[in-house]
Amino acid sequence: SMFELMWLEGTYMMYPNFERQESLSTNHMEKGEHILDEEGPTVHKRNDFIVPLLVDGSKVRELAMAPLRELPKLDLFGDPWLGEREMRESLARTKIGWDRGNLTDLWHAPKYVVDVLQEGEVMESGVERILISRANPQPEASMFIYHVVLQPDGQFVIYRTDRRDPASGATPVVGVWDAGTFQGLDPCCRYVAGFGARGSFHVVQINAPMGNATRLLFASPEDPKYDPANKYHLRVESSGTLVVYRGGNTCEKSSVVWQSENRLPVPSVPKWPPSRCGTTGHRQELCSNFPVVMNRLLKATGVTLLISTHHRFELLAHQLSYYAASPDVVSIVVTWHNAAVAPPDNGAIHGTTIRFVRPELDSLNSRFEPLEFVNTECVMILDDDMKLHLQDLHHMYVAWEGSGKRQIVGAAPRWIKFSKGSPEGGEPEYLFQSEDPPYKGGKADPKAKPRAGYSLMLTKAMMIHRDYLRLYTCGGRAGFDPEVHVPKAFTAMRQAILETVDEKFNCEDIGMNFVVAAALYKRQKARNADKSQGSRGGGDGGDGEAAPALFVPPMHPIGDFGKMGKSGLHLRQSHANVRDQCLKKFNAEFRRVTGTSLPTQTRVARPKPFKGGGSSGALAAVHLVLGQYRGHRQRAHVDCAAVGEGEACSWALPPRLDFEATWAKVEE
Repeated sequence: SMFELMWLEGTYMMYPNFERQESLSTNHMEKGEHILDEEGPTVHKRNDFIVPLLVDGSKVRELAMAPLRELPKLDLFGDPWLGEREMRESLARTKIGWDRGNLTDLWHAPKYVVDVLQEGEVMESGVERILISRANPQPEASMFIYHVVLQPDGQFVIYRTDRRDPASGATPVVGVWDAGTFQGLDPCCRYVAGFGARGSFHVVQINAPMGNATRLLFASPEDPKYDPANKYHLRVESSGTLVVYRGGNTCEKSSVVWQSENRLPVPSVPKWPPSRCGTTGHRQELCSNFPVVMNRLLKATGVTLLISTHHRFELLAHQLSYYAASPDVVSIVVTWHNAAVAPPDNGAIHGTTIRFVRPELDSLNSRFEPLEFVNTECVMILDDDMKLHLQDLHHMYVAWEGSGKRQIVGAAPRWIKFSKGSPEGGEPEYLFQSEDPPYKGGKADPKAKPRAGYSLMLTKAMMIHRDYLRLYTCGGRAGFDPEVHVPKAFTAMRQAILETVDEKFNCEDIGMNFVVAAALYKRQKARNADKSQGSRGGGDGGDGEAAPALFVPPMHPIGDFGKMGKSGLHLRQSHANVRDQCLKKFNAEFRRVTGTSLPTQTRVARPKPFKGGGSSGALAAVHLVLGQYRGHRQRAHVDCAAVGEGEACSWALPPRLDFEATWAKVEE
């Protein structure tokens, strides 16, 4: 209906209210389903359906209305939408409640949270790392979230957080299991939890000055089916049970090595299979019910910004206010991954719609789930700890449109190294550095040579066509270009991506690069893909269109609020190792279908200031020129935790927002 289309497009209709119900039009009454004959069971009088028509046209000229942004806004159910002030206040209240109510006063908002601890990783007392269970979809357990903590007093414990109002009699936080490792607060010692030998999980006391293990406080049973090839992981399930598993992201009870016996279980909630194992059914339902035809009708210009967040409430408030001011951003969708607290109500800032979505599954795959109310073709995925200048956002949008809307356009490329020097024969290695060549001694090395090109674009800031959200989750054919589709031959690759991201809570951006490469593969093959001078690995005839990524170098430094500092070095190394494993796995599946590795992009869309554009300096008018990749020597990201304010880390709006940029049809 018209109202459904208006809701999908985000449009609205306003009608003046005159005295005595005078109207610009009136109803036309005909007999039918709702209007019966007078002899029927219901009598309808004509005067009950008509209103007087407006005769005095001068009343129209006297109409006055406050600025649209100042008018109150209601949703379809009559509930008011939040404005900027109310949105900030709501997020501020959420932050205060999270900081004060997260477990005990000893624990603040964690910087690194996940529900699994892999073999080789550790938890340390005094380091803000805890395990948090995923939300349980069953009504009997949906109010409970479980947290696994290694406290400074040595106790390894599971807490249950009840999200119901304490006024109802609910106990906010209660311990449901502990390892019996309490030692008291002693400055001599710290505590470490991780895997020992043969699949046994240990809690160990460490002599702080000496750094050596002094006492084993807890050890789960060793694996009776131990095999040196096995890997192990510890997971807190949404039922509150802490489990040591043999193998990867398993849901089988036969893979359980040990499990906790909690004091306060939820009797009606089964432990097996865990609720997280229901991802396949959810995605099948999502894909089968997605309104593909209706979605193709919505082709609004502009950008829909997608942000995923967990606990960076204050930073999110800055992001919403800043990006809503961009003339390019039509709406912002926040995927709310925090199951312990509710998101704010929907709202509007600077006329830009703000929606909060709570995903059915607590997985980073939810960042790429298709949304029926996204009415712009272009979507931008942004990490919740990044600040990209609005001018660079505009340049990315112009480049995305100009380059054909098929590629991932972004500001954060990454590189791949092959073990045998050739993409066709070697195994890929993920390079986590953000510069090419990598910095040496904290600065650029002018003597080092850059690589031939880059292969990946990260979600720190990436733009894609919204159809890629559906292709990532469901596969199939894009609506904007019939040549862009993910053939069934890539089903195993796509399934491997979804399962790996569910398990690792990582690598979704690497997976999207492979999905886009798969979607472009047959199109490029039809364009004589054996000419490989422009893109190695897949070949593209020299224009770079076979490669999934296209880099637009930013003109302004990018603010990074997510740096972990020295205390997070072991976490950062673990993060890089996981991403390297993902790359190898996805590339093997891609190579199985295509015979080649992920294509390498050798082109860059550089912003080139031009004279006569009406502006100069930092906000100069530019041509975006497609040219040869020559490295990325200058670090674009600024650690905001280290430098504080400055252009990169300031949320002040630029002095002007009418940026000028054009896509140059000629190359450098």
